[in-house]
Amino acid sequence: SAHKTVDRIIGSFPADQHNQIRSMLSNTLRGIICQQLLPRADGGGRIAAFEILIVNKAIGNLIRENRAYQIPSIIQTASNLGMVLMDDSLMELVRAGAVDPVTAYYSAHKPKTFLPVLPQGFPSCRSTVGLATRPAGELPTDAWKVRSLPPVFSMMSARLTV
Repeated sequence: SAHKTVDRIIGSFPADQHNQIRSMLSNTLRGIICQQLLPRADGGGRIAAFEILIVNKAIGNLIRENRAYQIPSIIQTASNLGMVLMDDSLMELVRAGAVDPVTAYYSAHKPKTFLPVLPQGFPSCRSTVGLATRPAGELPTDAWKVRSLPPVFSMMSARLTV
């Protein structure tokens, strides 16, 4: 996500420089685009879901004040400026029929928001146990029992057909 990208950029510098880097980043960064490539619901390749952050004064202040964790709330309220949360992009793809709801559920930052669109027969979709401990994008070990999903989340070694 965009706020984690900001944290990774700052974290790549020595700790004693973090305040200086935050200040510089808040003044120079213009935007961040994060993407996830997901299998199309029709099986015809992959489709991208995006998170888009456009840096404005509010975002710059959050970066400078070491409050990047609050960036998603600004993205959500500033959708009229072209900012998009990953989960909103995923939901749009599900509603358009481009991505399977189960795939979106396992790719989401907040999987609970996808519970209403999941198929009734999906056993783990109605249970929220373990959602907080499972990183976004990680399939449970028994996912193959529910439905046959391609290994979406090991994309580094996968051949992508877009």
